[in-house]
Amino acid sequence: MNHRQEDWYKKVRDMTQKKGVDIVFEHIGKTVFPQEVSLLKMGGTLVSTGATTGYDSTIDLRYLFFRGINIVGATQGTKAELEEVLFWTSKKKIKPLINAVLPFNEMVKGHLMMANGDQIGKTITTPQKL
Repeated sequence: MNHRQEDWYKKVRDMTQKKGVDIVFEHIGKTVFPQEVSLLKMGGTLVSTGATTGYDSTIDLRYLFFRGINIVGATQGTKAELEEVLFWTSKKKIKPLINAVLPFNEMVKGHLMMANGDQIGKTITTPQKL
């Protein structure tokens, strides 16, 4: 779901028939954190690995104690974990979401896409023109 769309969290809630989600892997931060917390079902977990839109956020504490949710902070992972992800990706068991593959000489275009929020997924830069 695109977090830049108005009422994105309501669409997620509808998709789950108002049951909520088990886990949120979060790296956006301030602008979506309260809504992400509200989407967690009883005993759900939010894993925060970054805060690209800001670090200071608020949540409704009732979600914490009435739903018994877990909020966990984590880094992006270790080298061994990266190698495991690469292994499973090479076996096509994990498929990364790639928005665009751009040659190095179009890197500015890629940065503008990210700055404007015109992509969902990763933008990859290659050393040569494709």
